[in-house]
This record gives sequence, structure tokens and C-alpha cells, in this order.
Amino acid sequence: CIDFEHSEKSGTGLSIIKAEFSQDAIPQGAQIFKDPLTVGGRIYLTQEAKAIFEGLIAENDLTGLRFFEAGKKF
Repeated sequence: CIDFEHSEKSGTGLSIIKAEFSQDAIPQGAQIFKDPLTVGGRIYLTQEAKAIFEGLIAENDLTGLRFFEAGKKF
């Protein structure tokens, strides 16, 4: 799903710092994925998966997990 060519890369060009996504390649439905070239071990979720996780977090009164839109500064 990550468009390597258009993503911001590290100085070596081997790791992704800010991911850009190929919108037509993003899976449908509730999906969780990780890209091994992304710095920091980020985990990506589709909007449907995010909604499910937010429900589980609220139901179980969990803390410590934050969601950010991919490519946005946080």
C-alpha cells in the first residue's frame, strides 16, 4: 500500500520516514498492516479497523494507544 517512490525517506533512502499511500492499493474492510521499511515500527489500520479498535479500547477502559492519520505530523 505504501508508495515508496513518493514517500519521504531517510538519508540513506532505505527507510521510510513519512509514508505516502497508493489509494487504490489500500485493502478494503478492517485491515491492519505494517511496512518493514517504515522507521519506528508503525502499524497502519484502515478506517474500519480503527473504528473496531476504538470500540474495544472504550469498552475495556484501556489507555496508552493513540491513532494518527498517516502522513500527518503529530
